[in-house]
Amino acid sequence: QRLVLILRYIQSLSIAETAKALGWTESKVKTTQHRALKVLKTYMEESGVKEGVDDEKIRVER
Repeated sequence: QRLVLILRYIQSLSIAETAKALGWTESKVKTTQHRALKVLKTYMEESGVKEGVDDEKIRVER
């Protein structure tokens, strides 16, 4: 999941380019990206609550 997010958002690769780089199907990249963003959002929300930022809404842009 981490690698997909790095390739997509830091390296700015397309779905097709990411799939080719990983040897995956585009469908698998999309599914993995979706799940990774969901996990990241949950982590950020939990982290915010632990640090006392629970009154702010944390958003993850897609």
